[in-house]
Amino acid sequence: MSTRVEKKSDRDFPSLEYRNPQTLRPSVVAPWSSGNATDSSDAIVVTLNWDEIRRFMWSYLGIVRSDKRIERARRRIEILRDEIREYYIDFKITSDLIELRNLALVAHLIIESARRRKESRGLHATLDYPSKLPEARHSEIQLTDGPRG
Repeated sequence: MSTRVEKKSDRDFPSLEYRNPQTLRPSVVAPWSSGNATDSSDAIVVTLNWDEIRRFMWSYLGIVRSDKRIERARRRIEILRDEIREYYIDFKITSDLIELRNLALVAHLIIESARRRKESRGLHATLDYPSKLPEARHSEIQLTDGPRG
């Protein structure tokens, strides 16, 4: 994790007024509408996806890793995140679904971090990069609004 901290000032975000919380709240909030979403009769899907993520993360990104395993995990998490997004649209949101979405996001971030690391350091050994680099480097992952969000 990076130790750099950047202080943002009011001039960095001129459209926001930090001093007055009332300006951040709308005066009227529309009632929640779930649109065409229905209750899911397939709660097992959430459970199975949760279990699949846990298993492939342990198998592909456990203590011993390789580029091939990391790539397999990356492809699988992309598919699962797409399925979870569809589930979000089609069915009413539950706490289990939110937890699954968060779990998939964290898995995605771990996979991306592992993909970028080109050394074996600490607990994790990478078969494709068995040596440790001379100096440890901080790695940073930043979420963007890219194709998969």
